[in-house]
Amino acid sequence: MESSKTVVTEGGGAEEEYVLRLRALLHDLVRKKGRFKAANELGLDPRTVGACMDGEGMSWRVREALERGLQEGAGSPAARQRKPNDYLELRVEELEKELRDGLKAAKGEIEKLREDQDRRWESLERRLARGEAKQENPQEAPSPADTPSATGPTLEEAPTVTKPSAKDRFPKRLYPELVTKEPAHDDEEVYGEAWPLIEEWRRLREGHASDGKGLSWLRTEERVRELEVAMLERHGLTLPPETEPLGGLDRSSQLNWRKETLNEVRVTRARRELLCSVRQVLTLGLWRK
Repeated sequence: MESSKTVVTEGGGAEEEYVLRLRALLHDLVRKKGRFKAANELGLDPRTVGACMDGEGMSWRVREALERGLQEGAGSPAARQRKPNDYLELRVEELEKELRDGLKAAKGEIEKLREDQDRRWESLERRLARGEAKQENPQEAPSPADTPSATGPTLEEAPTVTKPSAKDRFPKRLYPELVTKEPAHDDEEVYGEAWPLIEEWRRLREGHASDGKGLSWLRTEERVRELEVAMLERHGLTLPPETEPLGGLDRSSQLNWRKETLNEVRVTRARRELLCSVRQVLTLGLWRK
């Protein structure tokens, strides 16, 4: 019989709970197979098993034997513990697959968005080309019959005085390709096909902090960066706080750091969503974001 001096002290907290699980396994084996068969299966002396059953300290040898039995599936506690562990591993694999499929679908949507922006950009270029062609080939001068008489127009021919439009009352922009934080009366006309992106970008930036880490903040930050990349790359615009249009290396620098930031935010957001899903599984849906 081994010495009872080398025993495992049962402390509080997780250690005490673990020792109680080992004792439960021992009692379960003895109840099902008897003291001698249980001791033989664990490789222990029956008297040692009896002493441990009577509440004496659990030696390291007894603990190691019970831990091996727990790992090998001896007793119902081990089976109950192994079943949820297998379920959690399977669920994590399913979540990882869902995440990969979601990222793949998002990539496809981004490609479609790029193709749509390319088509819009080509349409805008064609419109600009037609406008330049009209400027280079002005219409012929009016004939003398169409010109007003030297004596001035008659009452019927006198032009009517109309109130100037908003377009006439405000001067044209010095840099129409420069995006402003504040809205203006001619935004839709100036920005053309890029106007919906600018409108959404302004709305998202209201109340959106420059730094954050929550899941909601990450989703908003990801969309803001997507809009900025599209405005810079597809529409050739310049974003605040710049006061003049950028070109060359300056434009490439502005575009590159926004793309890098967008990729980092996407990875962080995906990891956070996966972590939230795992936590909900582990807490049986009790944990909330």
